[in-house]
Amino acid sequence: MNSSLLFAAFCAVGCLAVGRAEPPIEAIAQARHDLDLGFTLKGRVSEVLVEPGSAVEAGQLLVRLDDREGAEQIRLFELRAASHLEIDAAEAQWRLAENEAKRLEEAMASAGAAPFEVERARLEARRSFLAYELFKQRQTETQIQLSQSRLLHEKFEMRAPMAGTIERVIVEPGEMVEEVRPVLRLVVTDPLRIEAPTPMSLARGVSRGQAAWVRFRASGNVLEGRVVSIGNVADPGSETRLVVIDAPNPVGEPAGAHVMVSFERPTDQDSPAR
Repeated sequence: MNSSLLFAAFCAVGCLAVGRAEPPIEAIAQARHDLDLGFTLKGRVSEVLVEPGSAVEAGQLLVRLDDREGAEQIRLFELRAASHLEIDAAEAQWRLAENEAKRLEEAMASAGAAPFEVERARLEARRSFLAYELFKQRQTETQIQLSQSRLLHEKFEMRAPMAGTIERVIVEPGEMVEEVRPVLRLVVTDPLRIEAPTPMSLARGVSRGQAAWVRFRASGNVLEGRVVSIGNVADPGSETRLVVIDAPNPVGEPAGAHVMVSFERPTDQDSPAR
């Protein structure tokens, strides 16, 4: 007896136990996320750091484009942003000009300096202070330029937006890529997503968060999932509502597999896979 007939039999036993008939629902397991990843700018691929089948974490570097010029610009701005030489020199000049102005003010009190000399010293102190403030502003501007350069440099690096598995790698080192052209395919199959066209009479008794059991025809594995949504619009042709289920997939069942869905707990011999 094949797996679908076994599953139908197990559903029938479970349904009789609760006094109602619940035929299994045929569906296709889908990846929870299936993403084609590309760059927002064109460039030459310098590194491909993953291959098909690689498990990746969120934020992991996958592909890098050549941006040596950008990297050098970042180094330059880092050097300028970290340096206080111009600011320290300007501050020393300002303090020196202030001291000179004070000395002339004291000298003028004893007729040792002319008023115009004092005024000139005050203006020089003011000019030195403004030069000091200008150098501080320039360092702030350099820090902003550094931040902008880093943001631009990040566009040359492709990182995983979420944890998953690399399904396909479409580029090689040295290859030119265009904007938004896919270079990788990233899939998330744990959990799997199942969209089950459920008869309306059965869907009425299904609620969000309710447990659902998904049996894979090929392997016979049963996964326990949860209902995440129930369609508000029925399909008039089949008289069904779409019930969406997310099922944790610790055994690594593939997306695209044929499955049978039941909302009744399976018997012990068909217990969910761990």
